[in-house]
Amino acid sequence: MAQRYRFGIEEFERLFQGVTGVELLDGEVYQMSPIGPKHAEVVACLVNVLICFYAHHPRPP
Repeated sequence: MAQRYRFGIEEFERLFQGVTGVELLDGEVYQMSPIGPKHAEVVACLVNVLICFYAHHPRPP
């Protein structure tokens, strides 16, 4: 039977340097699907909302 191997952050970063579309979750490497146009639109909208919010609610010193 195959045995699972869990990666540490340093090892993952060294082995997958320059590789796009992969994530490390709980020590396991997952290939991620590309972001679709609807997802990109929602992310862009959320970024704009956050920019506006922080422009009107600056952090205290």
